[in-house]
Amino acid sequence: MSVPAPSDGNDDPWWYDRIAHQAHALAASGFTHLQLPPVHSTIGKDSPTSDGYGVYWEYDLGSDNRPTRFGTAERLQRMCAIAKANGLSLLADWVPHQRYGGRGGFYDYKSSSGAPGRFPKTPSCFLRTGGNPGGVPRDPIAGPVADDFAFGDELCPINALPKGYVLNGLIDAGDWLYRRLNLDGCRNDDTKGQAFEAVMKWANAKAMKGKTVIGEYAEGDRNTLRWWVEQTGLRCSTYDFEVKYRARDMCNNGSRWNMQQLTRAGLASFGWPYSMNAVTFIENADSDTNGFGSVVFNKLLGYAWILTSEGWPSIYYRDYATDKYCYGLKPHIDNLIWIHEHLANGPTVWRHAEYQFVVYERPGEPGLLVGLNNDVWGGWKNCWVPTSFPPGTRLHDYTGHSDDVTVGPTGWVQIWIPPNNNGKGYVCLSKAGYSKPNEVKKWATTQVFEGADDLDIAPAMPGRTLPVQRIWCAKESQVRMERKAGLDTLQFMLVDQGGATIGNDGADWLRTHDEGWYTILVTNNGMNAAPFQIAVTYTAPQEMR
Repeated sequence: MSVPAPSDGNDDPWWYDRIAHQAHALAASGFTHLQLPPVHSTIGKDSPTSDGYGVYWEYDLGSDNRPTRFGTAERLQRMCAIAKANGLSLLADWVPHQRYGGRGGFYDYKSSSGAPGRFPKTPSCFLRTGGNPGGVPRDPIAGPVADDFAFGDELCPINALPKGYVLNGLIDAGDWLYRRLNLDGCRNDDTKGQAFEAVMKWANAKAMKGKTVIGEYAEGDRNTLRWWVEQTGLRCSTYDFEVKYRARDMCNNGSRWNMQQLTRAGLASFGWPYSMNAVTFIENADSDTNGFGSVVFNKLLGYAWILTSEGWPSIYYRDYATDKYCYGLKPHIDNLIWIHEHLANGPTVWRHAEYQFVVYERPGEPGLLVGLNNDVWGGWKNCWVPTSFPPGTRLHDYTGHSDDVTVGPTGWVQIWIPPNNNGKGYVCLSKAGYSKPNEVKKWATTQVFEGADDLDIAPAMPGRTLPVQRIWCAKESQVRMERKAGLDTLQFMLVDQGGATIGNDGADWLRTHDEGWYTILVTNNGMNAAPFQIAVTYTAPQEMR
């Protein structure tokens, strides 16, 4: 079951609209990035099981006639622009491992004009199987063959024929998507089933070059995760499944799990630079909906761990949100995000570890002392620990779970940690007096719209004025249209909802008057259909009304 959608009949909005409405609040809570769902079309359109991982066509982001489960291309672009207007960086969920919906390994697409779509596929693009005898041998994948399975037809970027067709096609499709949505990176799905050569060539090509790549290498052993990021030359980060599984065991086994195991858990336990490549998480859509690895109890304790530890913590929407169908941990997680953003700096120094509870310090400025208590029935825990804080420093618990304490003359302090009541067995102590709010930045976005006979946007037709795309602009904001490719016979115009012309691409900057949709039009004064690329820079409102 994917996310809620209007087609369910429960008065739910499109997912893209839901996130657009929440983007400002997310940024104010301290989030810095949004990971999008898989945005490409599937043969199931907006059906409940169309979670996006059975990609059909890379150049279809959903239309009014064929929406994805999450919405349409215009709604997606609007959500991305609003996220940027709140200083949120955007990560795609890139799915290069499999395709679903072809016939015997043949994938033929139709563009918006009815012509054949870009990047068609034949059986020789995919792994040879009983259902696809025309396929090719398996790529030299990173993980064990026994762990390599696909939801449909498995692409082989290295061994596919003709040589280079699939890999170059994926690079071009990634480049198109990054430019279309102004992306800052991606989650790369199922890197266990991909060859290093394919992952690295894609990550270092075109618009993807230098951007964040987080590999999903589904393996719960930190040594294997370290090996994988080393094979990428530390170019890629990875989701830290060992941290996820340790959190699962800790949270689901209150009072019955050895907390000392946290002292050597996950990729970050190897120290820098591996801590910079560890993306920690407690839950994701797989573990939540499929049941493997689910954290059922005391989930807050897991979030307290990853939001005060080294690594780049990722928060699952359903855990966080307070809306329908969700678990509503937002008030507690917001507090932990603030602690992460303002107090949790520097390497991890373990100060105390025993079966029921642990204490560690992050000694970077301003300093943070954390206690985690997994004991449900044993009451408060306390111990004396050394710290990096100067003697006499008053330490405040920024979770509100315990009283303030004062560092003793030798730098030691007595820390008290409450019992694990629904995951609230944690304290986060730092110098008293901090109250700085999270900063919400404001960015413009640049989205590139490409028209061609084989894409979702048609080329400019001779003697006609046609819509290219709509953009959602803030009131009295600047818009710039810059032609990246196209004949001199083309002219681009921006019009408001009433059809009044705001200006054309010959102007440096145009100015909107009201918040809402503005339409980009193209006029072709030539004799032939003409492909084009137009880069549109604009600022969306921070809040969508």
